Amino acid sequence: MNLEDSLVHVDLFAGMDRKHLRKLAEKMKVVTYAPGDTVMRSGTAPPRGGLANMGVVLKGALDVEGPDGQSVARIGPGQVFGEMALLDDSERSATIVAVEPTEAALLSAFNFRRELETNQAFTLNMLKVLVQRIREARSTAPR
Repeated sequence: MNLEDSLVHVDLFAGMDRKHLRKLAEKMKVVTYAPGDTVMRSGTAPPRGGLANMGVVLKGALDVEGPDGQSVARIGPGQVFGEMALLDDSERSATIVAVEPTEAALLSAFNFRRELETNQAFTLNMLKVLVQRIREARSTAPR
């Protein structure tokens, strides 16, 4: 299966036509992570100059670790990571570690922002992803 075919199943890209998905896939870089690899570290700022990125898990799984190092979520195929720091240029809010052999497609900050500015479906889907994260965080927060 090629990258374009994988992106069809990602909620963030719902509503995009195949031509647009193909162009987006051409801008993405596919990387692999071994179990135990740290993908992103909490408290670190994304690199400047367009080198920061967000990712989409294609195969495998990543753990999202809270400040105490405990797993607070698991990200699997079709789910995104790293997008929050690209929205507000803040430090990474969680550490993300591969828990099994994982393949992910990375989208640069520059291309991410360009999609937000020019693609209404992408922007609305990003809002849905963020709202879902807020709801999940609220449901697991101590009361």
